[in-house]
Parts: sequence; C-alpha cells; structure tokens
Amino acid sequence: MHTLSEMRSRAGLMVSTLTCNFVLKELIEWEKEHMVESVYRELKRKGLIPNVYTYEILIKGRFSMGRLEKAWNVFAQMREAGVKPNAFIIGTYIRELCLMRRTDLAFQTGKIQDAEDVLLNDMKIREVVPDEDCYGALILEYLKKWETAKAFDLCDEMKSRVGIKADYVLMRCMIQYLCGVGSLDEALSFFKEFMQKSSKVFIDGVTFDFAIDAACKLGRMEDAMELVEEWMKGRKMKLWEMHYRTLIDGYCLRGEPWNALYMFQEMMRNGYRPDSTTYHVLARGFQGCGVSLPLCMLFKHTC
Repeated sequence: MHTLSEMRSRAGLMVSTLTCNFVLKELIEWEKEHMVESVYRELKRKGLIPNVYTYEILIKGRFSMGRLEKAWNVFAQMREAGVKPNAFIIGTYIRELCLMRRTDLAFQTGKIQDAEDVLLNDMKIREVVPDEDCYGALILEYLKKWETAKAFDLCDEMKSRVGIKADYVLMRCMIQYLCGVGSLDEALSFFKEFMQKSSKVFIDGVTFDFAIDAACKLGRMEDAMELVEEWMKGRKMKLWEMHYRTLIDGYCLRGEPWNALYMFQEMMRNGYRPDSTTYHVLARGFQGCGVSLPLCMLFKHTC
C-alpha cells in the first residue's frame, strides 16, 4: 500500500485496476485474507474502479475467512458500482460454496442446495446465462455424494439452455469423479464408450488427459495410444504438452523407458519445449528400470 501511495503522490500515477487486482490476489495467495478488506477499501478511496475480477477476488477472500454472508454481499456491491455479474463470477461463487467441506452432511448438502439456488434462480433474476463450468461444479458435487438423480436433473436443465453442451459436461464430470475415487477402469470404459457413441460431441483436452492417464495407470498403454489415434485422426485434435507428459509417465510406469524416450522426442518434434517436470518424469522412469538416461537428454540445449 505504501508503494502504491508513493506512486500516486510523487509521480502522479494512477494505479490501474489490474495492479490493484494483483495486490489483492497476492494477499490471498500469502494467506493475508484479513488484510484484503482494508486494502480494498483504501484502494477504492484512492480511486480504484473495480471490475469483475476485483469482485471475484473479494468473494474468494471472504469464503477463505468463512464469511458466507459477506461473500454474497459482493453482488450488492457490484450493483452499486454498476458492474453486472456474469457467469464467470457467479460460477466462482458456486464453486466456492461447493468447496466448503464440513463433517455435518446435512450442512454440506445445504450448501450445495444454496449453490443450486444461485444457479437456477438468482442467475435468472439477474439475466445472467450460466455456462458449463457453473453446471459442472454442481454436477460433480452431486456425483461425489452419489446423488445421481440430481446430477441428471441438472443435465436436463442444461439442455433447456441455449449453447450449453449437456452431454459434454456430464461426461467430463463423470470421468473426473471416477478417476478421483480410483475407479480408473470404469472411467476408461465410460470415456471409450462415449467417444464411440458421440463422435460429434466436443471433448476438451483436460478431460482427454484424465482418460489417457487412467489407461496409463492401469498399464494399458495400447488403450492409451488407441485414444491418442482417435483424438488426432478421428477428431483432428493436437496433443497438448500435458498429454505427452502423461504418456511418458505411463511408459515409464510400465517399464518401457525407450518408448517413453520416443514419446519425449515426438513431443519436441511437434514444437513443445519440455519443462523440468517432464525431464524429471523421464529421468525417474529410466532410473526405475535400472537404465541410464542418455547424457544429451540431461541438457535441454543439446537435444
């Protein structure tokens, strides 16, 4: 705050909203949530014009301190400032509600219901169209609690909204849930069946990574590579860096370091610059098999 004040008083510089957002976000990152409110008030007094991201940071800060009512009051502050809530910030509110964990199951269920009320009622009142992430946060929570009927009800609700990919959201949540509880075989089977029956339905790269990671952890690299072939040839999609890393790790886990090395080289041929994590995965795989990693692979600039 002192530095920001100095910029304003000595240099005559107006501190941008982007800078203020950065300061508020860093306070939360450093677990200084108790300072966010006072800094926010001081910044407003000095001319801060908040935007949607400013209010998102406030919501997260208030949830971190357990101040649910104050988190909801952010929307009133937005109205006063003339900032219209969008699906992004309301989705943040929903996800934060769902992330609250209490040992009292009734309390936990109540919070999910609060989140659903926000999605189905308050967003309609505010004329905000919820996106797939808003629905996905709730569907995933219901799946975790084995309340599949409510999850499918939300999917039906999605289908009535223009532009919401209900099948894709449900599939993504199911894969994420099954992988999260260790049901890797079920997750892989579900994904493969979905790809076969729904060739035209969009699948994002993160969901695809969940699926190939499940195959890799099961030691079924043939299945993983079949999915890769369908992804690249059937759906005309490119592999991401994270996909290559998953496949490298999979081959290492199965004791096939040379296949892992081939995948590493394929990754580089396709324009990706491996980071330290990828090198570590590869080196660990070679070491685990009692094989020395080729010396040149230890030096990024000589590969």
